[in-house]
Amino acid sequence: MPTNIKKTELTTVFGRPNTVIILLACVTIVAGLVLMAGDGTTETSFESGIFSTRRTVVAPMVCLAGYLAIIAGILLKTPASCHPTGQSQKKRTKNRIF
Repeated sequence: MPTNIKKTELTTVFGRPNTVIILLACVTIVAGLVLMAGDGTTETSFESGIFSTRRTVVAPMVCLAGYLAIIAGILLKTPASCHPTGQSQKKRTKNRIF
């Protein structure tokens, strides 16, 4: 059995603050979708609740806020102390070709 087995660290693309922002944004989007849910109109009965302010204004704005938070979480620059490798992203990608 070989004795010189290297242990590799599992690293992520984003730091911890970015991941937390993205996860909270996903929860916000799900909350917006839940606000949009409800009974629909059938052929036999008309449900006027489909035109409520909650479903047509509030819920889409909550979803939009969640999508904007995901974009912010992706674009947010993580400090070196919060990054899993302990290096800033600029230093880590300095020697890459692309």
